[in-house]
Amino acid sequence: MNIVLISKVEDTQLVLLNALLSSIHSLFDPKKLHVDVIFISKNEIDNTMFFLKRKYETIYYLKQTKAVIRTQFKTYDYLISIEHSFLGLLTSRKIKAKVKTSFKGFLSFLIFDKQVKRINKKITLTDLSNLLETTFSQKKEVNPQYYVEDEKVRKNEEMLQWVFKTNYNLELNIVKYILIDFKIRNQFRQKQLKMLSDLCTFLTLKFNYKIIIIHHSKNRGDFQSINQLLEKQTIENLIVYPQNFNHSFEVFPIYKNAKIIITNKKSLLNFLTLIEYKCYFINDTIRSLKTFITHLYKSEKWHEKLTRKSKNEIQYIIKRVDAY
Repeated sequence: MNIVLISKVEDTQLVLLNALLSSIHSLFDPKKLHVDVIFISKNEIDNTMFFLKRKYETIYYLKQTKAVIRTQFKTYDYLISIEHSFLGLLTSRKIKAKVKTSFKGFLSFLIFDKQVKRINKKITLTDLSNLLETTFSQKKEVNPQYYVEDEKVRKNEEMLQWVFKTNYNLELNIVKYILIDFKIRNQFRQKQLKMLSDLCTFLTLKFNYKIIIIHHSKNRGDFQSINQLLEKQTIENLIVYPQNFNHSFEVFPIYKNAKIIITNKKSLLNFLTLIEYKCYFINDTIRSLKTFITHLYKSEKWHEKLTRKSKNEIQYIIKRVDAY
C-alpha cells in the first residue's frame, strides 16, 4: 500500500505528522506499507524527537510552484494532507491517488474526495483521529511517538543536560524550575523587559524556584537590563540560556522538565498545547484598534495591568500543579 502525507515543517505540524504516521503503522502491516512525505518548505529538517527520516520511503521538499510542476510523483492509494497552503493544494491536485483526504478549507472540495471539519482553527489530535477514521473507516486514537532511541536525539539531550549541569550546576530532571520563552519586540522592548523582571521577582519570592529564560534576542543588553531591575535573591535563581534554534525540539528537554512554561509566542503555545504541556500564554500583541489606542496613550498602565493579571493566573496554575 502506498501512502503520501503532506505537511509543513513547523513544530506543531511535525507532531501531527508523527502521530499520523504512528497510527497508520498500527493499522496496517508495516511490511506492506510504503509511506512518503512531502514538506511544503524552503528548509530541510534533520532527525528530531518527533521526526526520523528513515520512517519514510521518500522525502520531498517543495519550495515553489516550479518544483511542483517539475517533480514526478508516483501513484498512491491514499493521499492525506494536514496543511492548506496554495502550494500544498497544487501538489495535492497534481498527485494521482485513489483517495485524497484533508481538513475542510479554501477550495478543498475541488481537490479532496473526503474532508473533515476541524473542532477549532488549530488541528488537534482529536481532529487527526477523525481524519484517520474518515480515510480508512477505522476508529483510532492518535498519540505522538517520541523517538528517544535515535542516537542523534539521545546525544542532543545528553549534551543539553551536560551544559546545564556544567555551566549552571543544574540537573534539569531534578531541580524545580519555571521556563520563560519570550519574544522581545522592538517597539515594546522596555515595557516587556520590565514585565519580565517583575514576573521573575514575584515567582522567585513566591515559590523559590529556579527560572530559566531562553534568550533569542540579538540584543544581549536586554537581559543585562533585566538583571539591573532584579533583587539579589532573584538574580541567584535566574538562568539566561542564549540559544538560536529553528525548532523547539532542539531544546526539548528544557520544556519537558519545566514546572510551567511562560511564553508570548503563539506558535509555541500551539505546540505545547498539542503535546499537553503546562503553559501560560501572555497575550501582549495588539490586534484591535481599541487595544492599539489604549496602548498608545496608556502604554505603561496597559503593561502593568497585564503583569498583574499574569502574576495572579500563573500563581494559581503553579499552586494547582504543586497540589498534584
